[in-house]
Amino acid sequence: MLANLKIENVAVIEKAEVNFTPGFNVLTGETGAGKSILIDSINAILGNRTSRELVRSGAQKACIWATFERIPDSVKKQLEKCGYEANDDLLLYREINAEGKGSCRVNGMPATAAVVRDISAGLLSIHGQHDSQSLTNPALHLGLLDQYAQNRALFAEYYRRYRELVTVKRQLDALNASESTIRRDLTELDRQGRLNKVHGGATLPDGQFLADEPTMDFLLSGGESAESKYLIVNLALPKFDTASDLDLADSLKALGITDVFDPAVSDFSPMTDDTAAYLSQAKHAARVTVDEEGITAAAYTVMMVCGTAAPPEEEVDFVLNRPFVFAITGTDGLPLFVGIIHQPQP
Repeated sequence: MLANLKIENVAVIEKAEVNFTPGFNVLTGETGAGKSILIDSINAILGNRTSRELVRSGAQKACIWATFERIPDSVKKQLEKCGYEANDDLLLYREINAEGKGSCRVNGMPATAAVVRDISAGLLSIHGQHDSQSLTNPALHLGLLDQYAQNRALFAEYYRRYRELVTVKRQLDALNASESTIRRDLTELDRQGRLNKVHGGATLPDGQFLADEPTMDFLLSGGESAESKYLIVNLALPKFDTASDLDLADSLKALGITDVFDPAVSDFSPMTDDTAAYLSQAKHAARVTVDEEGITAAAYTVMMVCGTAAPPEEEVDFVLNRPFVFAITGTDGLPLFVGIIHQPQP
């Protein structure tokens, strides 16, 4: 249970402390007395998102402490899972400065807001005065009906089969799309005169190309046809080397994803302890090469997260103009891919 809550420089409150006892506790006061500020403080100490508006005007930072006693076993297990010592009591601390940055601590040890959320999930629940309005939300009606029916096992089996159906349908759609794409591309190559003729045990009629309907059906069926044919396919591919480089930042912002680009409001706490981290670059690049040896293709997406850092003292040009070996490693340092560039392009 929540035993003690202490706040400093939160909203209009300079300093306040509340002790709770087992049983029913009531906070009363007229409008503007600060009851909602205590609720906002509890939300913040549980790891939920906050903003610099929570800091009292003129103060450098806001501080919140919360002490929980006789915490449940589920919370203890989560503490141990996250690498913290599990006791009967739990002390949480959160600090938010005037710039919007902050820090969290669990029993005096540093923690991210995401970790605090995971740990505090089983500590308490907050119910607002408008929670009952969720009954009018059609998106929640099926979930409420399933809860009332108590058919969790039946629902789980239905959902599993539904996901299998969705997977098969996607595979079927991909195959149909692939066949349509093949037909369209071959027809276009045929129209341009860039496609070799097909010859078999007996020469096909002159002018009959790979894109004709019966031959295409035969090839796409894997050789299963009522009229068997023996074919030698001489396929000519044009050589080309094409590349694309797309900036995804504008597209993401157009979709409403803007907070990640703003250092003041971005929250990358699940990924890093740097509270000032934000997304500075988002782009996607691809390259495809076709020649006599086959098709080579590669693509990558860059999401560059920046944070607080000192300005560079010196700029250095690093030019790879000779053969070199490169390696791509995971976050654990183990190599994922190793390659050799023999002829770097200028």
